[in-house]
Amino acid sequence: MRDKPQVPDVPQDQPVDPRIRNIVALVPIVIPLYAAALYGLKYLGGLDRSMRWLLGIFWGTQMVAALFTPVAWLSVLLAAVRTLWITALFVSGYTLKGSRYLKPLLFGEVITLVIAFITTLIRHPTDFLHARLEHPVYYSVSLGIVAMLGILIVLSMKKMLYARLGLLLFLGTALLATGSRGAIVATLAGMLVMGLRNLKGRALKWTEVGGILVGLLVFVLPLTRYSSIFQRVDFANGREDIWRDAWATFLAHFAGGVGPYQLGPYIQKSLLEHWTSTCTLFPPVEPFGPCPTWMEPLWSAGFIAHNLVLHALGETGFIGTIGILMLTAYTAYASWKSKDSLLAGLCAAYLTLSLVDLPTGVPGPHFGEVYYFAMGIAVSKMQQRFQNDRHRQNDRHSQNDRRNQNDQNNPPKKLREEKKHNST
Repeated sequence: MRDKPQVPDVPQDQPVDPRIRNIVALVPIVIPLYAAALYGLKYLGGLDRSMRWLLGIFWGTQMVAALFTPVAWLSVLLAAVRTLWITALFVSGYTLKGSRYLKPLLFGEVITLVIAFITTLIRHPTDFLHARLEHPVYYSVSLGIVAMLGILIVLSMKKMLYARLGLLLFLGTALLATGSRGAIVATLAGMLVMGLRNLKGRALKWTEVGGILVGLLVFVLPLTRYSSIFQRVDFANGREDIWRDAWATFLAHFAGGVGPYQLGPYIQKSLLEHWTSTCTLFPPVEPFGPCPTWMEPLWSAGFIAHNLVLHALGETGFIGTIGILMLTAYTAYASWKSKDSLLAGLCAAYLTLSLVDLPTGVPGPHFGEVYYFAMGIAVSKMQQRFQNDRHRQNDRHSQNDRRNQNDQNNPPKKLREEKKHNST
């Protein structure tokens, strides 16, 4: 019988593999580099049994949901590709274990924002200070996520104080220049959770309970009549119409939705009313060229419902959404229990932004990839911490048992004297 491949045990003080560090650092600039995560599939057998079960349920719900879609064969194929991609990213993070593997990402994020500032200056030389940040590949909102990731990574670092302050000033300026309210709120949520993660004792327990209640309340808001609260604070910015279309699509295809990457035509009308109506090769900066003719039918594949739950319901229906929410909830729990402030902050920021966008969508400009990679790290760290706690508890019990055994075999001198006196 063949032995299962074991996940290599990477000590916390071991330096980051230079090859992995370089790939992670360059991913924001050379986006296809994240295909290296497919190599992580070789360690799939090294996952914890509970994690294999969870991923199995996730796979099962996506495949079953695809069978209920209007074009079942296409949905099954696309669901398999997307689920395999998510699994590869997750297993890669689970294998590498340490959140230190996320920190080289800062290099690529900073370079991306430098390119954005240069692009904006070239395109708006006379109105540079009033124009939203632009980039040949990334939208302004996407650049907000880039700045968000950079800020949270810098806050998790402990050395080079002046360099960190300079980076925070640059990244904060870039975040404001993007004009992305969602990214700004998500960054603040991530920073808040990073601070709360360092609490201890009763304050930590109340924080956990309060966080669960607030999270559940906020995530169900778009599904209720109170969703207009986003409109009142100008947070939705026209997204309510898109949410309504996604919800109507779900009701019409309750069991399995319409299939992965096939929601676009159902929400296209509302999207085009609020955003662009022409297909361009590089949408963020139109002068880079129009869409080729063969790409036009595929254009709507990237349309999103701008809400994690509603997008999942529209694409995968009730069945698929159950699997997606199970994986999301478990990884959120793991990010907190890992006791790693960076992982907890990243998860909080992503989930906050998921209220008005889809930063966890894959494939994309590396955002969803970073999320699943980081959550794989979080689950690995949580399980390792729980295992260490059990070992320490067992050691204490063993020590107590040995101490009790020694006390029985060698009673104290006073007790021996009492026994001798009683026998006399």
